[in-house]
Amino acid sequence: MAAPSNDDFAAALLGDGDRLEGSGNNFGATKESGEPDHAGDPGGASVWFGWGAPRSQTVYVRICTEGWEARLGVYRGESLPALRTVAATRIVSAFGSCGELQFRAISSVTYRLAIDGSTAGGPPEQGNFEIIVSATPLELPANDAFTNATAVRSTLYEWIHGSTDGATREVGEPGHGGDLAGASVWYRWTAPSSGAMRLYPCMAPFRPDIAVYTGSTLATLQPTGFPAPLDPQPASECQLGGMGGIGFDAVGGETYSIAVDGFDGSWGRFQLRLLPAWVQFVDVYSPNTYIYKVLRLRRRGIAIQFSSSGGPSGDTFLCKLDRKRFSPCRTPRKWFGLEPGMHRVAVVAIDAAGNRDATPATRTFRMGGKGR
Repeated sequence: MAAPSNDDFAAALLGDGDRLEGSGNNFGATKESGEPDHAGDPGGASVWFGWGAPRSQTVYVRICTEGWEARLGVYRGESLPALRTVAATRIVSAFGSCGELQFRAISSVTYRLAIDGSTAGGPPEQGNFEIIVSATPLELPANDAFTNATAVRSTLYEWIHGSTDGATREVGEPGHGGDLAGASVWYRWTAPSSGAMRLYPCMAPFRPDIAVYTGSTLATLQPTGFPAPLDPQPASECQLGGMGGIGFDAVGGETYSIAVDGFDGSWGRFQLRLLPAWVQFVDVYSPNTYIYKVLRLRRRGIAIQFSSSGGPSGDTFLCKLDRKRFSPCRTPRKWFGLEPGMHRVAVVAIDAAGNRDATPATRTFRMGGKGR
């Protein structure tokens, strides 16, 4: 039997826009060398799709099969060795059964979706399927474009509130902090007087990339500033989440453009604090911990992926399984040889200032008798 046309990763059927609908099968499909195990199953009969995100937002994927058990994996990366798992799920074996998952897409990134058959101790299952990738359009932030930058009051003590949800990247826009992922919004501030200033990220559930520029157009932007690390004195009015800010020498009457993006394309709501450099701040608030993915593995195992408001590089973590004690861990944390039944994992973040999340993130799951 001839393999489907999208059997190989390089031959993925591509689409974009707010909705992608398709159908197909994995009869005669194979597994390539270096291809990952989708949703923790070795599979062996996978087909590939690709979808380009039109904006940064939540995306929903639905797979319906005809009486066979499938595995779905969503990835970022332009080659098999470079793939990074974004989400994965199992579609149960029942006539007309469907499985769904959702993930946070980044504007202009192409995601790869693999549909494979469950092995369940035998050869990979095969059959027909339907796939829907749906992205409910989000309203673009009002300050998504450089020309529509939000004006910040020209005083020396300012809060800046905003969100990069649904933001995009403009043609000719620089990579803020060297990151080209792209989900940025813009602000504009005119210095009332000359002096050293610092811009701090606050209260963000993601890691913001902030940059300060001079110049009146995208083509003439010139970055200014330098890293502004945390200070040794406590300050209760700003949660930095283990991150520093940007320092720059403001010139009275000069207008500065401020870009807020997200590290590696992350996005969400945020606050910034613009202050004179002599005001000292550190993080005195505990971070928030998030478990955003639980993956099934072979040998009755699972892997959890987690982060915090300080980001995986800004905080340290403690993990535990069931009634065991917390111990240091890094994402992804894996456990194997789990007994059948219900299990509970917990993760807690500790920031660079020693503040510990008082409400650890938890996730409950069931381990089947065959390692599922």
